[in-house]
Amino acid sequence: KTSFIYHEDVADLLFKLLKEKGIINIGGKTQFIFDFAKTSNRFVKKKYLKKNLDLEIPLNSSLNISKLKKKLKKYNK
Repeated sequence: KTSFIYHEDVADLLFKLLKEKGIINIGGKTQFIFDFAKTSNRFVKKKYLKKNLDLEIPLNSSLNISKLKKKLKKYNK
């Protein structure tokens, strides 16, 4: 199974998580956006974000998906 999560995969996960309470981050393994985009489009080019720019873009936008993994283990038993 691939570790990438596309919108079709999220739809399936949402049905399993409907009765759960609280905030559950949904995502796949931590990776660079470039690597994810390159799987769908081989013509994607790299672009680097410099630390000293005054943009409101985080350098690390990863999510903690440990709660998702824990909840999914319950459904996969």
